[in-house]
Amino acid sequence: LPPPSIPSSPNTNRLTTRNTRLNRSNQRDSLSQLADLVVQSEHNDLFKIKKPLISSHVLTCVKDENLEFLKNRDTYCDDYFQFIHKLSSICLDDYIELNNITSNNNNNNNLLSYELCTKLALNFLISTHLRTHRRLRKDNLQQWIELLEDLFSKNSLSCSIFYQLLFEKNDDIIKLYLLDCPIDDIRQTFGQICEYILKSSYMHNIRKSIELF
Repeated sequence: LPPPSIPSSPNTNRLTTRNTRLNRSNQRDSLSQLADLVVQSEHNDLFKIKKPLISSHVLTCVKDENLEFLKNRDTYCDDYFQFIHKLSSICLDDYIELNNITSNNNNNNNLLSYELCTKLALNFLISTHLRTHRRLRKDNLQQWIELLEDLFSKNSLSCSIFYQLLFEKNDDIIKLYLLDCPIDDIRQTFGQICEYILKSSYMHNIRKSIELF
């Protein structure tokens, strides 16, 4: 048979409540002491590591990479790509071209606008666009190809800028983006650009020859 249950009395309840209060008070005292110990140890450099677990060189590299990421976070986005594309194509605006026909001074401005737009388009495409993730490249590569085709076909200066860029860059651009490039869309894009510039250069040379005669 189970032992008879001891009836609870007011005295028993008081003892239980008192013990609970004492335990909670002891827990609070322990937590307070632990908090005081942590604060005191921080002031005394008790937890200070004399020899860092990670070398300063690695920490510096990580910091530089994080700063570079923050700087480029707003650069590698579709809105920024579209903004640069609009700037690069401003010389093809019909309104600007009509106004530039009126005088030699405006013609010089037209040449300058082609020069600036071509340099911006080529440098951005080669230094940034073709180096970014495919997710950002795939939707607007064709419009960049069409832009460069227009620039090359309408002005021989744009062709000269491309050839100059090939020789000025330290990297072998043709080898990097065409001959040894393992990524299909980049290789095809650069191949199309080279095809268009060769055609445009040929047509400009024919026009010059006709003008001589």
